[in-house]
Amino acid sequence: MRNQESFKPVSNGIGGPEVASPKLLVLPRRRSFKARDKLRILAEVDGARDTPGGVGAVLRREGLYSSALSDWRRQREAGALAALSPVARGPKTAPLNPLAADHARLLRDNKRLTQRLEHAAGRLKRKTPGELISRRISNL
Repeated sequence: MRNQESFKPVSNGIGGPEVASPKLLVLPRRRSFKARDKLRILAEVDGARDTPGGVGAVLRREGLYSSALSDWRRQREAGALAALSPVARGPKTAPLNPLAADHARLLRDNKRLTQRLEHAAGRLKRKTPGELISRRISNL
């Protein structure tokens, strides 16, 4: 079937008969089926196998060739049609690393021990050498 809009007569400028425009105004588009439509049609065809002429009737009604059914069956068996089902949008969460909790604990321990070391080093810096010597002598 040709689109009537694509064959509008055009004057050739010489005064002769009008000719069809070589330029298509409406470009034909290939039909595409969503995964749910493919699965629906395959289910109808599978159900119509027992009826004589049932598969052909579904193919005529949908405007399909049997090769499309073969391709769709192959996709269904490979799991490709299930992969086309809609998925949740947005950022994906990364799988949890089993060592992440240990890593976080070690970071906290490291920070705590570093603070204790800095605190102890600060206390030592404030002491005069005489205080340190007297303290050592008193501990002996």
